Amino acid sequence: MNKTKNKNNVKGVIIGLWNRLSDGLEKVETKVQSMIKKGLRWLDNRRLEVGQRLSCTRGISTIEIILIIVVLIALIIIFRDRLMTVMNSIFDTITSESGSV
Repeated sequence: MNKTKNKNNVKGVIIGLWNRLSDGLEKVETKVQSMIKKGLRWLDNRRLEVGQRLSCTRGISTIEIILIIVVLIALIIIFRDRLMTVMNSIFDTITSESGSV
C-alpha cells in the first residue's frame, strides 16, 4: 500500500511539475511572440523612414546652376588682369620651351 501511495505521490508531483512547466512555456511563448511582433513593427517603421528619405527629391536646380555660373563670371571679371597675366606667362613659357624640343 505504501508503494502505491508513493507512486501516486510521485505521479502527482510529476504531473504538477509538468503543468507548471507547460504554463511557464506558454508564458514564454506568449512573451516571445509579443517581442517578435514589436520587432517586426519596429523594422516596418524603419523601412518606411528609409523609403521616405530615399524618395525625397533633392538635387541641383536651375537656379543653383545659374548662381554658380554668375559667381564664376564675377570671379573672372574681378581677377581678369591677373588671369590674363598668368595665361600670357604660361603661353610664353610654352612657346619658348617648344622651340627647344
